[in-house]
Amino acid sequence: MARHRLDQLSSYSEALGVQGTHELIVVDDESKLHSLLMQRFAEKYDASAGAFVELRPSVLVRE
Repeated sequence: MARHRLDQLSSYSEALGVQGTHELIVVDDESKLHSLLMQRFAEKYDASAGAFVELRPSVLVRE
């Protein structure tokens, strides 16, 4: 992982066979996505979670 700005982290891994970097984005706790994730997490694990992150592929600019 690397920090680019105070509010931006990125990650690099070839573990899934996908090359490139990904931004780690905290899911807004007031969004519909967060509500859905909370519901699905509770159904699966019978527990609550506080936060979720999204791995969003970064757009690479090639020279």
